[in-house]
Amino acid sequence: MNKTSKLDRSQGPITLQPTRVWRTYIGGQLLEQWHGTDDPADGHYPEEWVSSVVDARNQGREAIINEGLSLIESGEDEAITLREQIATNPEAYLGAKHVQAMGVNPGVLVKMLDSAERLAIQVHPDRETAQRLFQSAYGKTEAWFFLGGREVKGEQPYVLCGFKPGMTRQKWESQFHAQDVEGMLNGLHKIYPQPGDVFLIRGGMPHAIGPGNWMIEIQEPTDYTIRIERQTVSGLNLSEHS
Repeated sequence: MNKTSKLDRSQGPITLQPTRVWRTYIGGQLLEQWHGTDDPADGHYPEEWVSSVVDARNQGREAIINEGLSLIESGEDEAITLREQIATNPEAYLGAKHVQAMGVNPGVLVKMLDSAERLAIQVHPDRETAQRLFQSAYGKTEAWFFLGGREVKGEQPYVLCGFKPGMTRQKWESQFHAQDVEGMLNGLHKIYPQPGDVFLIRGGMPHAIGPGNWMIEIQEPTDYTIRIERQTVSGLNLSEHS
């Protein structure tokens, strides 16, 4: 921990730098537009993580320091993460009852998200599975709050979540091994959310956010994603560990 991070900031507001995070899918134009950026455009930074103490898990980018972590605007040369700052005095920043019950983790991650393409079909672990596979106290149950969006290729924003009646484990596994993406997409409910709608996606539910969604995601503080497809819509190959 660097010297600057030991300053006590618990008695006043802390200004954080924007935390844009690289993802496998394309988006971010509406996020940049919301920030008032000149010439907003889509790219591989479609998410902004708010007050994040969570490391982003991106294969091939492990050497990038502090990816996903919110940084404090301190005026100093060395970056100070919000996670480091909380660790200096957890009770002052989180409250004694919170620390006693949950430790030094705030227990939540909030994201601003703008998708320009459909995300790969995926699933996140519940707490039991996260503990078994990743030795993590948290899984990745998440809630989506829809702000609005944009039409992409003539279609309004949609999401895919949960199996339609008739799906079986044997059928799903067969489609996965064959990479029958169309079959897997057709096996999920397709819903067109409206601004103000809230969806709860529990750990273990297969889902995919469609193109054009502008939303806030409120989730458990992890970045564990198990993707069912081996290639994104824009052609990025996904390895078994990406």
